[in-house]
Amino acid sequence: MSMIREMLLTSDRITVLSGLTMVGDLVRGLVRIVPLVVPTGARPGGIVHLPGAPTAGLHAFRSVLLDYVEEAVATGHVRRLRM
Repeated sequence: MSMIREMLLTSDRITVLSGLTMVGDLVRGLVRIVPLVVPTGARPGGIVHLPGAPTAGLHAFRSVLLDYVEEAVATGHVRRLRM
């Protein structure tokens, strides 16, 4: 985890993980969560990145991730949860 944290805090990298994993950095304002509008179960997810404007890489990753989820739902590999 410390390697992922170090990469997030010293670069424009992004990751997908539970906000609880980096709660200390979230509270200190060192990173922030960008929510994904994806139906979820009891454990919602988001994209964690440094504060400020999202990078082009973040937008590209979000787009690819959402496309992947939509394809998984469309092909029946993932069931869309109703909330």
